[in-house]
Formats: sequence, C-alpha cells, structure tokens
Amino acid sequence: MHYLRFDEAASPAAVKARQTTSALHVEGKIRHPDEGGAWEYAVVVVIRDETGKEINRHVVGVGALFGGDERTFSLSVEVTPTNDMRRPARAPVKRGIRH
Repeated sequence: MHYLRFDEAASPAAVKARQTTSALHVEGKIRHPDEGGAWEYAVVVVIRDETGKEINRHVVGVGALFGGDERTFSLSVEVTPTNDMRRPARAPVKRGIRH
C-alpha cells in the first residue's frame, strides 16, 4: 500500500485563507415594533467603481418582519492579494430579481 501525504497548512486554499483580510465589515440590526402591520425587506448589494458607476447589483435576501421580530444583517468585503496585474474586462451590470 502507498499513502499520499498531504500537508493541509501548505495547501493553496490554506495559504489563500491566511492572506485574505476583511477590508470592510458592517453589522446592523432592525426590530419591528410590537404594534403595526408587517414590514417587507430586501437586502440589496450595489457595487460601484471609482467614478460612481454601478458595476453590479444583486438582491441577496427578501423577507418579512412582524411585530416584535428582529433581524441582524452583516456585510463584509474580503480581499485577497494576487500577483495578477491584468485588469479584467468589465462585465455588464447584472440586475437582481426581486420576488
């Protein structure tokens, strides 16, 4: 029998995970008051370039809050350095679909 040794700490995924940092992290909470009708919500992520032009938009969640309900939302932007200096071609803006 032969065995292949695998050093998990040296794997490309492990190296990438060590180099990834969170450049932005925002967390917020909303709470519906105990009275009143339901609230609908949509979580929309919009990415803009340095000129303010929208390059991507996506609806990542929809739902409802009823009296006394609470939701916490977290957003983080993770960046991983690479050696690739090429600038990718810009894709057309993708619109999220709201249900």
